Amino acid sequence: MKTRIIGIGNGGCNIVDDLRKVNLTHEVEFVYYDYESEELRRHGNDNDCRILLDIGHPADIPIADNKVDVTIVASALGGRATTMFSEKISLAYRQLTGTMVGAMTLPFKTEGTVQCEKAKEFLKNLKASYDVSIIQDNDKLPGGLNVIQMNLPLCEAVGTAINKFSNSQQEDNLKALLIEEVQSQCLIIE
Repeated sequence: MKTRIIGIGNGGCNIVDDLRKVNLTHEVEFVYYDYESEELRRHGNDNDCRILLDIGHPADIPIADNKVDVTIVASALGGRATTMFSEKISLAYRQLTGTMVGAMTLPFKTEGTVQCEKAKEFLKNLKASYDVSIIQDNDKLPGGLNVIQMNLPLCEAVGTAINKFSNSQQEDNLKALLIEEVQSQCLIIE
């Protein structure tokens, strides 16, 4: 099984970097998207695909065009890159994958009411792009997690489910495996 994991914007790229630490047990391709070149260079490693987005031309989305079994699109909702590019990137990869998973975080309320409302509204449109959407509400994270660990519940649930799916001898349903993992975390699955 081959999986593509895509990070969009700084928040999404942070999620992908954290997913790398979960020790995925099969072939994974990492793709990072951001419109800030300095931020983009901070993520991934030399073997990864890093794509600089052009805010002036948001319809021009370069993609890695090989087919994979599962694509995971990670994004922090409410951010500029996510708002401008997530839906376009997800649709561009839709035809190149068997199962599309959205792994998303909602902003903290301290980031402002406008930011939170924008994220929730955008989430409604974005969910249509995915077979499964996993949403982490950052305000509901366990109190012991710090900023460096905040993606841990999302990454552990997604990583464990993907490993079980790829190692399965039978035709396990990825959504069922994700639901099983999400139930033990502070996550929402749709």
